[in-house]
Amino acid sequence: MVGFPGTSMFGWEGKFSDEELEALVEYLKLFEEETFEIETEQIEIGEPPPVTDALMATGLDVFNKAKCWECHGKYGRGDGEKGWQPNFKDDWGDKIWPTNLAHPWELRNGATLEDLFRSISTGLDGTPMPSFADSYSMEQRWGVSYYLKSLQVQRNFGSVLVLEKAKEIPQSHNDALWDKVDFLDAKIEGKKVFGIPFISAITNMRVRGIYTNSQVAIMLEWMDKKPDKGGEGLPPDALRLQFPSESNLINIWYWSASDDQAVEYNASGSQMDELTKQERTDITASADYKEGIYRLLFIRKLSTGDKNDIVFTPGRNIPYSIVAYDGKNNEQGSRGAVSVVRYMYLKTS
Repeated sequence: MVGFPGTSMFGWEGKFSDEELEALVEYLKLFEEETFEIETEQIEIGEPPPVTDALMATGLDVFNKAKCWECHGKYGRGDGEKGWQPNFKDDWGDKIWPTNLAHPWELRNGATLEDLFRSISTGLDGTPMPSFADSYSMEQRWGVSYYLKSLQVQRNFGSVLVLEKAKEIPQSHNDALWDKVDFLDAKIEGKKVFGIPFISAITNMRVRGIYTNSQVAIMLEWMDKKPDKGGEGLPPDALRLQFPSESNLINIWYWSASDDQAVEYNASGSQMDELTKQERTDITASADYKEGIYRLLFIRKLSTGDKNDIVFTPGRNIPYSIVAYDGKNNEQGSRGAVSVVRYMYLKTS
């Protein structure tokens, strides 16, 4: 009905009648009759209890006692150490990655409180996710469901990111000022490659910014289950922040985790994969990875005097787009997560 988030399987709800969908299900069962004939135990979901501080504390306790963090990480971001061991595979022997529980739109079994309770109770067949119905009581399972729900990211979408003016630019990713400025989330996803939808490992990009009389600083934040500097036949994690320049070219700020450095490129609007390296790079960049989150900070002068560079003029909308690459998913070139065009606005008062 609703499809599977994070895959190319979309939902069919509203496209067919209930009778047609039921007929389709019965037809599909013909291919795996033995599987559908297996008798399974029904698990009661019922009504969730009211959330209380005590129930949340119970949930955190279960999360730790059941060692959920070994796979999903301390904050549920899929960065747990066990999930990256060579023997972490599905029942068919294929490598599988731990789920990022903080991104509700990626949860294939649903992200509501009841969905979480069901997944915890039944487990997910074919994956390393076991059932906890016999290990923990209903109250404990509701508690951990509430706790996991509290870890989910609440996205703030919009078309225009407003940059406030400050006295000085923060030089650190962890400067307290970054938690005070506005941010926007951008949905990013893989584009079609040779007509086939590419499923990227990066699905959300959080953008912040601030400026002074002479400089602009842009912070990009995204979740990545494991940092990759490249090697073993795989590319490094990387990101492209893209702006149109006055010379009708695209000014690209390219950062790579291989050396934690930025390089400026230009490309035409029709040949975005053919990059021309600029003779001089006027941006500085540095990234920090901690507990499943990248924070990448770009800093540059408002105007460099180069006609191939974007000029940050207060009081006008500045279009930008983002391409992000996850190295472990072999993302590079056309294989990456792409945003639609959004705007930055340097506030004048």
